[in-house]
Amino acid sequence: TDQTGNFPVQSSRGNRLIMVMYDVDGNYIDVEPLKDHKDKSMIAAYMALWTRVTRHRVEKPTLHILDNEASAAFKEAIRINSNLQLVPPDTHRRNLAERAIQTFKNHFVAILAGVDESFPMYLWDRLLPQAVLTLNLLRQANAAPEMSAYEYVNGKFDYNSSPLAPLGCAVQVHVAPGRRKTWDAHALSGYYLGTSMEHYRCHRIFCVKTRSERVSDTVVFQHRHITGLRLTPEDTIVKAIGDLKSLLIKRQNTIGDSERRAIIKLQRIFHTQTDVPVNKVHFSDLLPLPSETTARVDEPI
Repeated sequence: TDQTGNFPVQSSRGNRLIMVMYDVDGNYIDVEPLKDHKDKSMIAAYMALWTRVTRHRVEKPTLHILDNEASAAFKEAIRINSNLQLVPPDTHRRNLAERAIQTFKNHFVAILAGVDESFPMYLWDRLLPQAVLTLNLLRQANAAPEMSAYEYVNGKFDYNSSPLAPLGCAVQVHVAPGRRKTWDAHALSGYYLGTSMEHYRCHRIFCVKTRSERVSDTVVFQHRHITGLRLTPEDTIVKAIGDLKSLLIKRQNTIGDSERRAIIKLQRIFHTQTDVPVNKVHFSDLLPLPSETTARVDEPI
């Protein structure tokens, strides 16, 4: 483990820095926000990280490496769970957490660069759980290269039950009829803080009006760069021309098939329908469910 420097903005919960833990076997990076370097904060952050990293594992880590800047109370708390080893003086690069800090900071800075322009930066520490999740989904476990770092530590991630969205984007969250007055708006403005791992297909939202965090399953995302997935007329024309060319030379045209299948699958996941009807060129191998197409015979290619 190691600690980052102070974040430019103090969070609404009083956090100013981050403790970073790197698990060698899993190639897993986890973080926990800190208020200060005092023993109470350091030990609480360490115990939170230790609990998460070892919750689903039979073999627990046996060696903890950290810098020399650690109090006796903090080192004693570590010895309860594993052996302890300090890096040589003035040789911080021997601690793999130093490289993990750089990796996580790059990932988190990229996330902060994409938040909404009006996103209150004092909520930065509430974005950490999903930032850790997305980072480790992209990393490969050292002890089991066939799985991601996240799967090695936490088990398989199910996107269908825990959908992800861009962190910090503006949203409209639905207000249930029982929680609003007669003439109140049916939605409140807020910001997306991450998926809720304890609920099915729900999101954690910070509501601007109430200045509090709530969980909801009905959210409209207002990210400025999100566009709807659809097959444009140009896509259909290019595919039809490719099929005609392949037919003339008596070869099967497979160019664009995988991309088209991917778009159709995503449309089914997000329950959207393309605005452009499929023309009279029928691709039976691409559309396993003909009922989802609306072919028009009188429309030219």
